[in-house]
Amino acid sequence: MTTTMTKKQLEELQEEYVVLENPNYHGDEKYFVARRKNFKMMNLCDTYGDYGQPVDSYDCGCDIEDEDGETFHTEVLAYNYWNGRNWATTIIGDIAIGGIEEAGEKESISILSELPEYPYIDDISKTIETENHTFFYSRMNDFSWICSVD
Repeated sequence: MTTTMTKKQLEELQEEYVVLENPNYHGDEKYFVARRKNFKMMNLCDTYGDYGQPVDSYDCGCDIEDEDGETFHTEVLAYNYWNGRNWATTIIGDIAIGGIEEAGEKESISILSELPEYPYIDDISKTIETENHTFFYSRMNDFSWICSVD
């Protein structure tokens, strides 16, 4: 999308999409774009671990009991999805429990202002280059992303 966007159009894109930093960035796919509405506040115990297993409160401390015996739940902003092999979870924030960070405002605006319409993919993947970014769309995408961005 190389056209100039109005402030209102950009705000609408920021409400619909979230740009996340790739925690495993090694030269390609520095960012991911996901639908913001997929992420909900949930108990950490309602998420999934690395191999599709439900997170165990004993292992991760998602249910904490105080000295009076009252249980508190660790709430996270997360999205549960089927990745083609297992259940998986993407958590925004809290790197200590495997979450990923939302990109900074400058990076998000730069990416969203050039975000192409979702393309027709006649093969396994489609790459669209814009003035400042390369957007990678895949039919085989087993993540919660719409596309990855370099």
